Amino acid sequence: MLRKKLTGVIITIGIMVSILVPAASAANPNLLQDVRRGHWYFGAVQYVVNRELMVGTTNTTFSPNNTVTRGMFVQSLYGQDGRPWVLNVRPSYTDVQVSDWYSNAVAWAKQKNIISGYDDGSFKPNAPITREQMAAIFYRYAVYKSYISENTSFNGNIYRFQDAGYISNWAVPAMNWALAIGLMAGSDNGLLPGNDTTRAQTAVMLTRFNSIYVEKEKVDLYLVKSIAHRGYNVGAPENTLPAFEMAAQQGFDYVETDIQLTRDRIPVCLHDPTINRTARYSNGAALERTVNIKDLSLSEAQQYDFGSWKAAGYAGTKIPTFEEYVALCKRLGLNMYIELKGEAGFTVADVQNLMNIVNNYGMMDKATWMSFNLDCLRIVNQCKGDAVIAYVTSKVDSSIIRDAQSLMNGTNSIFIDSCQFNDTAVNLCRQAGIPLEGWTLNTEDAMRSASLYLSGMTSDGLVAKKVLNGW
Repeated sequence: MLRKKLTGVIITIGIMVSILVPAASAANPNLLQDVRRGHWYFGAVQYVVNRELMVGTTNTTFSPNNTVTRGMFVQSLYGQDGRPWVLNVRPSYTDVQVSDWYSNAVAWAKQKNIISGYDDGSFKPNAPITREQMAAIFYRYAVYKSYISENTSFNGNIYRFQDAGYISNWAVPAMNWALAIGLMAGSDNGLLPGNDTTRAQTAVMLTRFNSIYVEKEKVDLYLVKSIAHRGYNVGAPENTLPAFEMAAQQGFDYVETDIQLTRDRIPVCLHDPTINRTARYSNGAALERTVNIKDLSLSEAQQYDFGSWKAAGYAGTKIPTFEEYVALCKRLGLNMYIELKGEAGFTVADVQNLMNIVNNYGMMDKATWMSFNLDCLRIVNQCKGDAVIAYVTSKVDSSIIRDAQSLMNGTNSIFIDSCQFNDTAVNLCRQAGIPLEGWTLNTEDAMRSASLYLSGMTSDGLVAKKVLNGW
């Protein structure tokens, strides 16, 4: 009997530990197959999983669209506070037992006046948490941590939203605060105070809360992808192996390149349809006539010097093939932004060749496929239905939104990458549920003032994570 009882205790403890302590594999967000680059919550999920504020629902899934319960959210804040020891573990709610995995968290939250429960003496830990409830708990947590004073007035102008009258009286101060600091945002559909909150939304709000209060107004690097435009082109000749190497040295996580095709259909890294701007003869002399890359074979293109135009020290640099770019990114641990130039005339066979190269290097999960040209992106969809796709634009309007939506097939990831990333663009993308990235942000002021909605920033020289996190 004693052995059976001890076994039962050990099993119970094992179950509790498995719930409270994140699995080692789930601590690596790259293992989460349902959280992809381009998703608006990608960086936030990285943040909360790495900090063990949330864990995967399995070793390989995060289930971003699942709802969060009241017990789950209190457990996350408990983790945020370092999981302090609770002297009186019994939380004094009729529906919370000491053996429950969230018991310590609920007891801690009650002791700190972060939660109050219901009039009937229950806490309802397994009920989905609404947006207004989450705002209120965040608000009380901020007061407990002395980030704000309960007497401080915040004006989020909640009454500009059509459903403001549905906010519970006790939640009005918290919702005003959440809107004022940018923790929450409304849309044309309103504030939706009574709606359940998803795991993706919770991850984003936890990350924003930390970036506002814990990180002292610095946007955490997990929120923003830093993308080197044509490599680190302020220091090395664009779209060359030295530029890609320098991007890694400067701390970029992603490196963008442009793909053109030679006469023999070999993909090479080149922005322009002609080589004149970035190529010189082997003696360093400028080309006296227009030379199109599509008219040169690869061996002919590699006779030109693609480095001396930038600096004498780069003389002799050759135009890199796409395969050389992929191999280098593999070696340096870089993620790839691959822009297909519309004028190259990509066919299904051409795009499949690109994907075969990427797949041969085991880099498919590191690849984002980009283009201004919708036909190119449709071919990408045809070749790989679950690809991460960026629709590159010079503006964001309703027609661009419709075009982006036309690319969605239910398994791929679509975002817009635009040089227009003002409030209008952000609001259009937010309403459509489409992530937005910005190019090119080349000043610190531009990066610091950019909307938190942006999930990535492409730069010629500045590194987003350095600018936004301090040097």
